[in-house]
Amino acid sequence: MLRGCQVERVTEIERQQIEDAREMVAMGNFDDAIEAFEEIISEQNMAQKYYDMGCRCLVRQKYGQAIIAFKKAIKINDLFAEAYKGLADAYKGKGELEEFKRYLQKAAEIHAQFNHMEETKELFIEILKYDANTPNPFNSLGVKLRKSGDLAGALHAYEQALSLTPDDENIHFNMSKAYYFMGDTERAKVSVDKALAISPGFEEGRKLYRKLFGREYPRAAAAPPKERAAETASMRDV
Repeated sequence: MLRGCQVERVTEIERQQIEDAREMVAMGNFDDAIEAFEEIISEQNMAQKYYDMGCRCLVRQKYGQAIIAFKKAIKINDLFAEAYKGLADAYKGKGELEEFKRYLQKAAEIHAQFNHMEETKELFIEILKYDANTPNPFNSLGVKLRKSGDLAGALHAYEQALSLTPDDENIHFNMSKAYYFMGDTERAKVSVDKALAISPGFEEGRKLYRKLFGREYPRAAAAPPKERAAETASMRDV
């Protein structure tokens, strides 16, 4: 079992590795920086080990040790968010924008997981400059939580998602499904109605509306704009 002092030493080493890799990016040594960041990320399962350790301590009612273990899991995940951001910067320096967006999205998703609104928002805005249809990281987290059975956590994530993109019909639809599975049909109706007010042609939303209201949505489904039609289904909790 990894002890507290070992954890501090490991995170200190990784912190220095991140700083060294950042210097490589600043100097234009992008390939070396990518290799260094990838080495850090390859140990990401360590965070899960500390999380599991915390759970075992809780079961044994060793609350102090559980708190330490959970804090270490969070600290390590924060390091990985920085490592993913560093990878994104290195790929951007090489002109590989698809890899840049992919790793920036991973960094945003880690920050979203720990409810770091400002960091998530900053990264999300940066990605949007290059891809207007990029998934909202809080919405992606909500979908993951809903599918794992954590409906309350999913709703919180969707609420955070709406603070970033309030006019996204997919998020309102996802909230409606979460409320529906929780048995709160009234709030489910409100949310699906908001989704369809934004996009009357949203077929999945219209199906859910029929299930909740027992009738067709009153507004006709207009032809969706090209940019809407191009959006990926990954934004929806289907």
